[in-house]
Amino acid sequence: MSDRYFFAALFLLIAIRFLHFGKQIDQPHDWRQCDTAYYIDDFYKKGVDLFYPAVCWMGASDTLALEFPLPEAIVASTWKITGRHIWIARSIFLLFFIGATYYFYKIIAFFGNEMLAKSATVIYVGSPLAFFYSRAIHIDFFVLLFTHAMVFYFLVAVKRKKFGLLVVSAIAATIGFLVKAPYVFYWCIPMMIYVVQQKALSWFLKYGWLYLTPV
Repeated sequence: MSDRYFFAALFLLIAIRFLHFGKQIDQPHDWRQCDTAYYIDDFYKKGVDLFYPAVCWMGASDTLALEFPLPEAIVASTWKITGRHIWIARSIFLLFFIGATYYFYKIIAFFGNEMLAKSATVIYVGSPLAFFYSRAIHIDFFVLLFTHAMVFYFLVAVKRKKFGLLVVSAIAATIGFLVKAPYVFYWCIPMMIYVVQQKALSWFLKYGWLYLTPV
């Protein structure tokens, strides 16, 4: 697949999403989107307090500390500048998806097969679930952005024995863990397999403590 067709396909698949930037939160998982939207709206009206994400269904004790509401805080802070618009929120979550897609491509291309990376990326962007959730008021692709970044910088760090890139990977892991740990933790198995394959276990053990931060 040539670069021209690759980027044309990505542009078209991303552009189609703007046909579904409606003002109403829609199915599926509208209940979960409503929680995220309420976080954002509460931060917008009362100010961002990362340790006090509120929901509307818990009565007087409205704090629901199941995740670190960083993506919601980003949207609320943007609303302070642009005004309260659902399409702005959708656009920001779409940007998170594009970032996750970039690192998805980089991970596959890292192993040397550019054709496979391009094909997989087009399928990833065009998958039905990605179509919906990439423009939904939903945090998952924010987490995947940092999860994919964690994995990519880890791979490069181990291959090149670069401590600085390992730090970047650990920072991305920390953000991912804070927001939604289940998307992140299972990567430890393939990551450690790669360390062993690269005969870099002794090098990694010197710096592996960095990954205790998210835990």
